Amino acid sequence: MAGWRKWQQAVAAGALFLVVLIAVQWPFADFLQSPAARNALFGSTYLDYNQSPQGYAATYRFVPFETTSEFRNGMAIALGCSIVSIWLGMSAGDWLKRVRR
Repeated sequence: MAGWRKWQQAVAAGALFLVVLIAVQWPFADFLQSPAARNALFGSTYLDYNQSPQGYAATYRFVPFETTSEFRNGMAIALGCSIVSIWLGMSAGDWLKRVRR
């Protein structure tokens, strides 16, 4: 990747970051909803005082709040944000390499 242009590096790194984030975060979120995570280390047993006993958090369920198309749009926005963030970080790093005291 060293010979690639900055925007190509940003696209590849941003896509890779998003794929790794989803691959790690999705199973971890499922784990946090499981009985194995209900301990002091992960804190899944602690609820807000105002939490309803029939609420999603008290019954350890996910909140179904988006459709498939909304999920796809959100992932596209996340991909765009990760690409832009990586490009900005690489640009700032290049600028910092040129800074002299």
